[in-house]
Amino acid sequence: MADNSLATTSAAPSAPRSTVARGVASPARRSSLIALEPLILWYAATLFVSAFLLFWLQPLVAKMLLPRLGGAPAVWNTALMFFQLILLAGYLYAHILNHYVATKAQPWVHGAVLLIAFTFLPLDIGTSSPAPDDVPSVWLIQRLALCVGLPFFAISASAPLLQTWFARTAHRHAQDPYFLYGSSNLGSLLALIGFPLVFEPWLTVAHQSRLWMLLFVAFVALLVGCALLSPRSATPDPVTAAPQSRLASREAAPWREWLLWISLAFVPSSLLLGVTSFIAANVASAPLLWIAPLALYLLSFVIVFSRRPIISVSWSLAGQAIAISIVLLLFLPLPAPSLALVIGAHFAAFFFTALVCHGALAAHRPAAARLTEFYICMSLGGAMGGIANALIAPAVFSAAYEYPLALVLAWVLRKAATTTRQRLRLIDLAAPLCMLAVMATMLSTWDLLGRISPLHAPGLLHQERSFFGVHRVKLDADAPVVDLSNGTTIHGAEAIEPARWREELRYYHPAGPVGRYFAALRDASPGRQRVGVIGLGTGALACYAQPGDDWSFYEIDPVVVRLARDTRYFHYLEQCGAADRIVLGDARVALAREPQAHYDLLILDAFSSDAIPMHLLTREALQLYLAKLSEHGTILLHISNTHLKLWPMLDSLARELGLVTRHGVFIPTPVQAADSATPSEWLALARDDADLAFLDGKTGGWKKEHPPKDVAGWRDDFSNLLSVIQW
Repeated sequence: MADNSLATTSAAPSAPRSTVARGVASPARRSSLIALEPLILWYAATLFVSAFLLFWLQPLVAKMLLPRLGGAPAVWNTALMFFQLILLAGYLYAHILNHYVATKAQPWVHGAVLLIAFTFLPLDIGTSSPAPDDVPSVWLIQRLALCVGLPFFAISASAPLLQTWFARTAHRHAQDPYFLYGSSNLGSLLALIGFPLVFEPWLTVAHQSRLWMLLFVAFVALLVGCALLSPRSATPDPVTAAPQSRLASREAAPWREWLLWISLAFVPSSLLLGVTSFIAANVASAPLLWIAPLALYLLSFVIVFSRRPIISVSWSLAGQAIAISIVLLLFLPLPAPSLALVIGAHFAAFFFTALVCHGALAAHRPAAARLTEFYICMSLGGAMGGIANALIAPAVFSAAYEYPLALVLAWVLRKAATTTRQRLRLIDLAAPLCMLAVMATMLSTWDLLGRISPLHAPGLLHQERSFFGVHRVKLDADAPVVDLSNGTTIHGAEAIEPARWREELRYYHPAGPVGRYFAALRDASPGRQRVGVIGLGTGALACYAQPGDDWSFYEIDPVVVRLARDTRYFHYLEQCGAADRIVLGDARVALAREPQAHYDLLILDAFSSDAIPMHLLTREALQLYLAKLSEHGTILLHISNTHLKLWPMLDSLARELGLVTRHGVFIPTPVQAADSATPSEWLALARDDADLAFLDGKTGGWKKEHPPKDVAGWRDDFSNLLSVIQW
């Protein structure tokens, strides 16, 4: 969960140790306390299952929705933001229930909420997909609200209610219930670790949904047990009652505390979404990469709210300073470092920043009587961080400026981590917040005016952000060409000189595998071809069309279509005229509506930055492509990637389906590189070896070969990202 689920499931502040007066309780009292000992196990089990359900539901539902939105990294960020908002609603509901509903009536009210939530199970996001004119983030939030909103709300509200109910029992630890959150931490971590390592490899999404429903029933039974079995003659023994927090004696203006708590919760939440989006956009949007930052986030809460933190404040501050410095260096135009260094640096900067901010929250926690207020402020800050990253930043920034801005804000909030005073001067918070507001306003103003901001690269002609990525049109004066890039990857280029507007460049250069494929195909089959292309880019592939061909392009991002048609930058579609049919929407959904055996060639060329839409490279996806392919047709896969080696996995998948392959790798010569050719890797698949025989012997870049090692093929309900990452 994005942020403050941890406040409910693991982030409860540790109250100081109780000072137990020396004395001996009466025999009747001792007997009563002994009889209550099993109550701890019951509450611990309930909290464990509650946290496990929350942290299992999030990646499960996001994985269900990912294919409907092209596998975009923004799917996870939007889902996190939604869960943060529902968590805040759950906190407010628990606060109202505890303060305005009679104690005996609370289990009945919450039981009714749980019963209604059960009617939404098993988890099912339906079969609909967003229409081309739908706003993806709005559609996603609507689907989440309709399908999983109430179950998530009911479970998230249960944890604070359980804490309150236990505090009202006659148990000797009733005034200091925070030890129960150890079981909650365990449940959260096990769910996060279990999803990519156990659930995803071994269970289908449908099986996971049914198993989740069964565990939900078990959770309700445990919750009912907590309500029924807890004795309520609950005046704890005065000799065991915990004292007030050491911070309770100091009065402070509530709004100052609220501002501090909200700010310290906002920064890690924003960074959680920022670092997840950054890594996912450059590798793949997959549960493995979603869960790692979330686990670090949870771990930071566990550390700082423990009685004896294993990482001190001074070490957290030092680690943050070093890690953020490295990350800022990585933003500079330096030679590309290894993926392990990039991921490690960004994750370290995020983790130490979370330690600093959450450590400051722990130091400025209130007395136990104000815990609900504390939790609400924390969840509000987390929800604001989610909204800022998922909704506001894409609307006002043309690039992902919110991530470095959050790093800067984390740096200036270090002041709050260096003191355990509850009362901070207003200037300690107002000055850095004002500075960030000015920076954000400047960046958004530059974007809205269409000018080149200080963060823009030289030669940038246009920059635009959509739900699916950040698109840049940039002049490469040395080539000279105009490039279209998404994130760190160039997705097409066109020569500046009008005489060369029809020439395919970069990955699509005639000397490369795709150029040689079409040259050989025209010799072997000069007749009319029906071609489907998944991914538009600049439209360069359209210039391989011959008169009489029937070409269709499938593109999920309207911004890409608009840029490819903008003759200020690109002319492939205008000059070559092969893209009269452009279908907006996810390719798998759109292809499913096409007639069977419709295409002679299907080209898969869909990437978002360096990230791959994984649902387009699974066994089920290839089976769909084959169904839409003529008997002797070919599938052509563009698998060039900086960080992922996809050939072994796809080759294994092809053999599972009884397909034959040809592998094409292109390394341009200096002359070809000067002609704007770039290295590329492609894979051709067909049903029969004779259907690819035209590539043998005379095309240079194509070979009949298999990779040196086997990698398990991906399915819709299984994908092993670690097996294809090139560290």
